Amino acid sequence: LAKKGYLPTFRRIMDEGCWGVLESTVPPLSGPAWVSFSTGCSPKVHGIFDFILKVPGEYGSYYISSANVRLPFFWEIVGNYGKKVGVINVMVTYPPRPVNGFLITGGLTPRPKNFTYPQDLERELLARFGEYPFIPPGGLAPKSDEDKEYVKLMLNTLKKRMTITKYLALNKRWDLFISVFEETDVLQHAYIGLMNKSNPAKEAIKSCYMLIDDFLQQLMDEILMEDDLLVIMSDHGHGPLRKYLVVNSFLMSINALQLKNSALVKLKKLAYRCGLTPSAVYRIVKALGFRRARSAFRGGIGESLLNKLAISYNDIDWTRTKAFSVGVGGGIYINLKGREERGSVEPNEYGKVVEWLIDELYSLKDPETGQYVVEKIYRKEEIYGANPNAPDLIFITREGYVTLHTSQFATLSIFQPAPSSGAHRPDGVFMAYGNSVQRGVRLKKARIFDLAPTILHFLGVPIPHYMDGKVLIEIFDEKSEPARRPILIKKMPSKKE
Repeated sequence: LAKKGYLPTFRRIMDEGCWGVLESTVPPLSGPAWVSFSTGCSPKVHGIFDFILKVPGEYGSYYISSANVRLPFFWEIVGNYGKKVGVINVMVTYPPRPVNGFLITGGLTPRPKNFTYPQDLERELLARFGEYPFIPPGGLAPKSDEDKEYVKLMLNTLKKRMTITKYLALNKRWDLFISVFEETDVLQHAYIGLMNKSNPAKEAIKSCYMLIDDFLQQLMDEILMEDDLLVIMSDHGHGPLRKYLVVNSFLMSINALQLKNSALVKLKKLAYRCGLTPSAVYRIVKALGFRRARSAFRGGIGESLLNKLAISYNDIDWTRTKAFSVGVGGGIYINLKGREERGSVEPNEYGKVVEWLIDELYSLKDPETGQYVVEKIYRKEEIYGANPNAPDLIFITREGYVTLHTSQFATLSIFQPAPSSGAHRPDGVFMAYGNSVQRGVRLKKARIFDLAPTILHFLGVPIPHYMDGKVLIEIFDEKSEPARRPILIKKMPSKKE
């Protein structure tokens, strides 16, 4: 879009600043990616691997929140050095933690209540702007590929978020200001796979970026000072999506996961064969439209019946199960004796089971296309170190596929048609602009957890010793003050009590 002239401000920033690919986490999920941005640490250090984490030693799970992040956010460190911060809409910041400035929580905020620090800011925003533009956890789904009202809603939400951002940037004191616009993510999930077709999708994503481009120009004209540093980044990339891979159904297909042989489970299987599955219900919800379906279905007879008929972890026969998946990213846990409460795999069998699963995953093909589905498999030590709570295996799917998780088994099929057209990719974007930045430089490699130490260094704040991100010193002009100043590393507490 920038090359074609639709985004002149982005083009100017790329020509007069520094830009390149920003590597996301493995897998490229927004939850752990934003925590990596916020802490300057990889998941190996901060311990957030997914939106949904398994309870250690048990089979239950929970959604992440700021309470699970046991490291300081880098803006809290900035505040501890007497500098003012403003943070808007960063994921995994609910419930809000105190800052030297102000904060509005972002993705995974469960309800539009108690979402700011200080709390007076919430009342100020509601009084001045009305309802705050939250996008519910799980997002909003268009009713169809031609849903113009959905596109209009997303673009209006973006405009309102920009208005609030500009108001706070102009009327509050700050040395560090962060604002996240998630409408790009939502619209690309809905439409990026349809960009080659003639429908509202083609214009939706372009219109979204054009609005942001115009807003960036306003920020540069009205807010950016001569010696400021402007950073633009995304927590991941996006690409087309064709099918979901249902990991627990795959594990069932190779007999790594076994269901109970009870009358209730047999009845549930029969219901699935008749089409009463969580996936089928979701398609109905999408057809109704998110807001109508939520009020008609949630908390009603339909949801209660679905929960009773859905196959869940409670229906797994753990005594015969060797492996299971927890989380959005498809992480696989070995049901190891001595670690899991009803482990069935002996410690001396662990390596053999892992090798078997790796072979089966690499052999998995889409029956319709004959294409192999899994691109890369990691043992936990490779990306998560020795963390005992991490999944034993994590894998990356090939282009067009992504893993699917629900609290119940969405379907007993290994593959499920995707209701959205886009999914995350590991390559996000990074841009930097300002007097201290090298002009027209293409950055060769940057990781999402490199941004926090880089920003701390620019602000003259010591970098905590536990951050495994590095300062992107190559973005700065060699004659600039940030390039000439030594990088300060300081022993700091790594636990947030």
